Amino acid sequence: MIQRIQTLYLLAVVLIAAACTYLSLSGAVDGQIIIKWADTAMVYVGAALCALLCCDALICIFFYKYRKSQMALCLSMMFTTLATLFFYFWTVAALPFIFLAWRAIRADERLIRSIDRIR
Repeated sequence: MIQRIQTLYLLAVVLIAAACTYLSLSGAVDGQIIIKWADTAMVYVGAALCALLCCDALICIFFYKYRKSQMALCLSMMFTTLATLFFYFWTVAALPFIFLAWRAIRADERLIRSIDRIR
């Protein structure tokens, strides 16, 4: 599980999302881009999306036996990150790691399919 490269990519996503959640709830960063007013409900929505991204990445790490589910979770994490961008622009740092994890999972799936064809 930890020896796979996509696990390291997903751990990076967990760290970015956890930092996003912590900093948004602590009030250290006012990263609202489209919404210019300091509405606390919007801060909580952004923090909830960051927490959802963190939980999705953790779940995706532990689904290492189910590669198709992992790929679907990576796609949902991409959409969650795009939704989070409306609140906090600096979550864009998670997108490359999610994409790299998705590519590595897809490569593993292709490798397993090719080995199954040989048998």
